This record gives sequence, structure tokens and C-alpha cells, in this order.
Amino acid sequence: MPNTRSISKIVLALILVASVANAGSVIKIESGGGGGGGGAFTFIASANGADDTNDVDISTSTTLNVQAGDLLIGAVQWEDTDTTVSSFTDGGSTPNTLSFTTGDDVHSAGNEINLYPLVRTSAVTNSAATFTVTLGSARQFKKMVVLQFRPAGCPGACETVTRDVSGTREANGNSASILSGSFSTTGTDNVVCGIAGIYTGGVWSAQTLAGSASTDNASPSGITGWCRRVSSALSTQTASSTYSQTRFWAATVLSYKSE
Repeated sequence: MPNTRSISKIVLALILVASVANAGSVIKIESGGGGGGGGAFTFIASANGADDTNDVDISTSTTLNVQAGDLLIGAVQWEDTDTTVSSFTDGGSTPNTLSFTTGDDVHSAGNEINLYPLVRTSAVTNSAATFTVTLGSARQFKKMVVLQFRPAGCPGACETVTRDVSGTREANGNSASILSGSFSTTGTDNVVCGIAGIYTGGVWSAQTLAGSASTDNASPSGITGWCRRVSSALSTQTASSTYSQTRFWAATVLSYKSE
């Protein structure tokens, strides 16, 4: 009868040899990303707010438990004439301030909707973060949303998050069907989000990115962020959504990769 202890030692030795032979290779095991997505990011939560009064401020109605290194994707919209976004922050002792990239704003016909996305790629800890947007001038019918994602390794040795999107992403219209301009990405661990604002209240549905249903959504009345975590580059894709009413709308797409 074979000596089982000797056989076990031989098998272990073969495993060690194979491990040494493949030392130069990296095998990446990813957790489920929702809808066939990448595993570098985890969707944590979202918060939103609405304020119809004619003033400069709007805040989220709930808090987020933000950890160091989190990715925060936010957006604010208002109706009628354009103005500037003076700040988008949680007001902490070391504030999480979201930044605007020039050219990311989208406006519907006649400035019925003015939509501004803002992002922070690496947050600081704030266990009870209430976000407030301050505009350059008073405006009515303001809405905002914040989506929170956590890169792999956070908190602690977080992966680095950078912007990764190109194409004519912005679009506007007057309908119940929202469709962004085309976009492309290069990364293999990405969060891709459609962002849209629409005139007056209603219900969002049928939200897709690159032909697949979104999995990480914040869709209060009038503004929405719908996202997917993806594990391959995307080329010349669109984001789409349906609204319960025909209204003026503005939409765009953002994407961030983790490395």
C-alpha cells in the first residue's frame, strides 16, 4: 500500500514549485460588483436633498458614514437661469469638498435645468457627513444627490482613484426618455455613473449603462445618479433612463477607475 504521508509531501512540493514558477504573475480575485461588474469598488450608500425656496443653500436630508479614501460622486441641479457652485462640502473639521471639472455642467433648452456634477476621489473620515451646496446666487427648486463608493483596500491601503472618461457625454432634451451622449473608458475596475436632472417631480425607471441595468442607484424625484461597477473598458457607449413625465432634462456620464 502506498505511504500516504509520502504522497502528501510530494503533492505539497509540487504546489510549492508551481507557486515559485508563477511568482511573476498576479492573479486578481474580485468580489461581485453587481451586474457583472468589477470588484475594486463597493457601493456604500447615497444621500439626497431638495429645497424649493429661493436661496443659495441646499443640504442632504440624511447623513453618510464616510471613511478615509472613499469616492464621492455628487450632483446638484436647479431650475431657471444659470449661476455658479460656490461649494459642495460636508462641513467637517477637515471638510470633504467635492470639486467641479470645467465643462462637466449640462443645461437643458432655455436653462430650464442646470446640472452640475462634482466629485471627491479620496475622502477623509466623517461618520455623520451632511453635505451642503452653496450657489453663487439664490435659485429655486434645487435638488442634490451624493453616491458613496469604497475602493479596494479602504480604509487603510486604499487603491488610487482617478477620472477615466472621454467622449461627448452631455445631452439634453424634452421627453420622457433620457439618453446621454457617447462615452468611453479605459480602466478595468471602474465606477460608471449616469447623472441626470429633470424639470419638476416624477419617477425614474429603466436605468442602464452600456446596455446593462444599473445596480447602484440614487433616484429621488427630479435628479438621479445611476451607476455600474465594471471590469472592462467601454467604447462608445451611452447611459439611458426613463422618466414618468415628459419634461426638459439634462444628462451626462462620469467614470472613475481604481488602480
